[in-house]
Amino acid sequence: MVVNNSWGFYGKKFSEIGFNIDEIDAKREVANRLVSIRRGQASFRKNLLLAYDGRCAISGTMVVETLQAAHIYPYMGQATNELSNGLLLRADLHLLFDMGLICLNNDFTVSVSAKLHKSEYYFYDGKKIYLPAIKHQHPSQLALKERSRLFNA
Repeated sequence: MVVNNSWGFYGKKFSEIGFNIDEIDAKREVANRLVSIRRGQASFRKNLLLAYDGRCAISGTMVVETLQAAHIYPYMGQATNELSNGLLLRADLHLLFDMGLICLNNDFTVSVSAKLHKSEYYFYDGKKIYLPAIKHQHPSQLALKERSRLFNA
């Protein structure tokens, strides 16, 4: 099978859409920086990785490259980078958490929005999260209460 590498997206030739490898590499660099920013402060993520033993609080995955530091109460500067205001979440679960489609109850169980009831994420509804071994590193009850206002039941 011969592959024609001169064709780009949507049936147009790369020459027609201005294919430029340097431009693509620059955009990839920006995307990589955005991923780093989304993970939050490096020390916040590092501390959450240690507290949660490198395990997603909801799914239990231990693939470190997919784990992100999530703020329970939204990031408002260094003061919100407390371990008790953070969760270690797999990237997709972090996005759903930020969108209010997944939340944590004060008993550390997961609530999944009815909007996701036909998805694979509904499996986590009612599941107790993985918690840090040290109690003062557990999610803050106050932060969870504040965050629950964003939940899209």
